[in-house]
Amino acid sequence: MSNEAKGPYTVTELMGAGGWRLEYPNGKGVVVQDHDLAFMLRDCANMVHSQALTSQAARVRELERLVLEAIDAEPELSGPMPDGMWNIINGDRTACTHALVVCVQETKAGIRERVLKALTPKEPQQ
Repeated sequence: MSNEAKGPYTVTELMGAGGWRLEYPNGKGVVVQDHDLAFMLRDCANMVHSQALTSQAARVRELERLVLEAIDAEPELSGPMPDGMWNIINGDRTACTHALVVCVQETKAGIRERVLKALTPKEPQQ
């Protein structure tokens, strides 16, 4: 049988011998035994698996980079504490604790939003 998609060669099954003969138009060819095929398939599978792992590792590194950039983009408190906030806290430990909890919650919400935005696939530009 000839299969132009794979190459201009003829494949002949070697009945009883457990293999095939691949013959090219120039008359040269090669015999592939079943056990050879098993080794070739194993090698191909290992190569594909290795390439998939490399691709996954690259994607993980890219995601790590996006997450770290999103975290770094979270603004820090700038300048002195606003007078209104200081007046509320004014030495009150409970108020200070509450203010810090709110600050952390807002920071986490901002980071979460930036991470989700960074990880959302971008629409292809036309």
